[in-house]
Amino acid sequence: MTGQNRVPPVAHSFYVRSANLMTYESDGKAVGRYDAAHCTAGSGPNRGAAKMAILAFGQPRRYAQSGVYEGYGTFTTNMQRLTGGQIVSVTESFVDGYMAGLNGSGCPALRLLLGTSNSQICGSSAEDEQHYDPGCTRPDAGQAWAEIGNSVYDYVVNVKHWQNQILVGAADDIETGSGQYHSGNYVYDSYSATVDFLDAFDAYDSNNLLMFDFGEAVPTADRWSVGDIYQVAYGRRHDYPIPEIYLPTQTCRWTGYTTFRGVSCGPSSVAGYARDNGVPIFFPGEITQCITTTAATTGDVPSG
Repeated sequence: MTGQNRVPPVAHSFYVRSANLMTYESDGKAVGRYDAAHCTAGSGPNRGAAKMAILAFGQPRRYAQSGVYEGYGTFTTNMQRLTGGQIVSVTESFVDGYMAGLNGSGCPALRLLLGTSNSQICGSSAEDEQHYDPGCTRPDAGQAWAEIGNSVYDYVVNVKHWQNQILVGAADDIETGSGQYHSGNYVYDSYSATVDFLDAFDAYDSNNLLMFDFGEAVPTADRWSVGDIYQVAYGRRHDYPIPEIYLPTQTCRWTGYTTFRGVSCGPSSVAGYARDNGVPIFFPGEITQCITTTAATTGDVPSG
C-alpha cells in the first residue's frame, strides 16, 4: 500500500484484570466471531477485520513472598498481581478462544500483542507490597517480557501450528506523563528508563517479535523530546506505533512524528485505540487530512 493513504484498522483492546482463563477464552472467542463476520464485509479503506488485539497486563513487576522468589509479572490496572506463567496461560486461552470463534473463516491473520506499560517499571505500591521484590531491575523486566512473548509464540507456532492465523507480538503503553507524581515519583518512567526495558526486550526476543507503542505520548520539557518519542515508536529495531488517539489534534501530532528525521513509515500503522468495552476511538476524516497535510508516506506494518 505504499504511496496510498488509507485508514488503518481499529485494534481490539482488553485490560487483563485477573487470571481467570475462562474469561479471556470467552473474550478471544468474541473477537474471533467479530473477525469472522467482518473480514469480508464492507468496502473502501475500512474494509476488513480489526486484525489486531492487545491484551494489556499492566506494570512490570518482580515478585517474592517471604523471601521466596516468584519471578517477574505485572501489576494490573485493578491492582492484582499476575505472574509470568499466568500471563502466558491467559494469552493462550485467548488464542484458543479466538480460533474457536473464527471457526475456519478465511480471515487475514490476527496480530495478537502482549501489552505492558512504562508506568513505574519495577515500582511498588501498598496493594502489592507483601509481594514486592526490590531486586527488580528494568533490564531484567524487559528480558522477562521477551521470554513471556517467546513462550506464547512457541505455543502458537510449535504446539498449535496456527502461525498463519495468529502473529504474536508485544506492546508497551509508553506514556510521558509530565508532572504526574505518585508516592514522590513520576507515574510514567523517563525515556532512559523506558529504553532500559526495551533494550533488554530486544536482546532476548529470540523470535523477532514486533513491539508496538500503544501510548498517548506528548513531548515534555525535561524528560521526553520529540526525538525520544520517535525512537520508541519508530526508530528501534522492530517498533511500530498504534497510539491512543482521543482527539483530532493527537492524530495530527502522531502523523507529524512520521516525518521526523524523514522516516517514511507509519500512517497505516497509526491505528485508533479501542477501549476495553470495544468502542473504537479514532477519526477517519482527520487521519486522512493529517496524512495529507504532513505529506507523510504510508508504509504497512510487516506481515510477519
